[in-house]
Formats: sequence, C-alpha cells, structure tokens
Amino acid sequence: MTLPEQEPDPQEPEHQESEHQEPDHSVVLLHGLALGPWAMALMARRFERRGWVVRRIGYRSTSQRFDASLAAVRARMPDGPVHIVGHSLGGLLGAAMLRDPDGLQIGRVVQLGSPNLGSPQALRAGWLAPLRWFYGPVLPQLVPHDGPVTPDPRIGAVAGDIWPNVSGGRGDGTVRLESAIAAAGDHVTVRVMHTLLPFSGRVAAHAADFVAHGRFGGAEGGKT
Repeated sequence: MTLPEQEPDPQEPEHQESEHQEPDHSVVLLHGLALGPWAMALMARRFERRGWVVRRIGYRSTSQRFDASLAAVRARMPDGPVHIVGHSLGGLLGAAMLRDPDGLQIGRVVQLGSPNLGSPQALRAGWLAPLRWFYGPVLPQLVPHDGPVTPDPRIGAVAGDIWPNVSGGRGDGTVRLESAIAAAGDHVTVRVMHTLLPFSGRVAAHAADFVAHGRFGGAEGGKT
C-alpha cells in the first residue's frame, strides 16, 4: 500500500491525535551515514510529545564496517521491548537486528530511505577516491545489488519520491524507491529528499503511526 504525499514541506507539523498503544515499549532512533545522534533530535522530540520514551544511539558510520556498527549499536540497545526508527544506513541496522535479535526484544522497525538494494550513489563513489574515503569501510554494503530481500510485515518504510531524481527513476534523490521499500511489509511515500527525511514532521508522523499500529494509516483504521 502506498500513500502518496502531495505537499513537499518537510517542516509540516505532524498530527498529535495518535497515542502509542504499548507503554512498555521504547523507541530507538538510529541516524544515517556521516551523521550523528543530533540528526535525530527533532524526531525524538516529536515522538516524546506522543508519549514515547526515546533513545538516540550513535555509531561510527564512516569509519567501520557494517558488522562493527551493528555490534556497537547492539551493545547500547536498552533492555526490554523496543521499536527502531532508522534513517538510511540506520534502517539497515534496525532490520538486521530485527531479523537476528540475539536476545533483543524488537517489535517493529521503520526505515526512512534505507538502501535495502543499495544505492547508485554508492556505486559511483567506488570510482572516486575522495568519495571512497567519505563512505569508508561500509561502502560494500551500500552498492546496488539484486538481493534477495524478503519483505517483513514488522518493517515499515517511509520512502522519498521526488522529481527530478538524480538516482535514476523514482526515489528520494539518493535511494531508489524500489530499494527503499524492498524490505517492508507496508510503505508510504513522501515528497521529501533523502537528507531531510529525519527532519520532516510528516515523516515523523508516519513513522509514529507504524510504530504504534504496525501499518500506515493505522490510527484511522487504514487508508487506501
């Protein structure tokens, strides 16, 4: 199910009617490549206003391999039931922990523009030494591939769908739409570019909706 958004304003305030249904769960926010926990601060405040206990976890996204980042995040995960919202690379980490929890109690994962099938920009980065340095050891994880990636109903994707799109075809300018939604059991599209996804009020509202209800439009009983 896709819910196209018509307004591109990433600062549009989210609705406040929906309250979460699982008071025993907390929410972990994971930033994307070359960012830090600061990038998820605005989203954290939006989730907190909805009554969630939120934790932002940082990791060295450009100086270690994917497996090392995964181990670092695992070590800092809170005890008890938790949902994860991850931007880009952070969403890949969330999905990896959901599939192999290793003792963690993970409920749902929301991916914000995550390159489940890689990104054309990572492929181009492999051709240029400065960009290879920027991406660091995680680059092989981000180059385009054919999967397989099995959709999981516990994963929801908020995917940017803008035009023009330098990534080729539909997408958020960095990650193609088919890559962003490949792992998700449900998804929604927004007219927000990749970098701005964690700062958008509309994106936060969609993410909170899936975390609370396991589907987009859940507070209203579903949308078509």
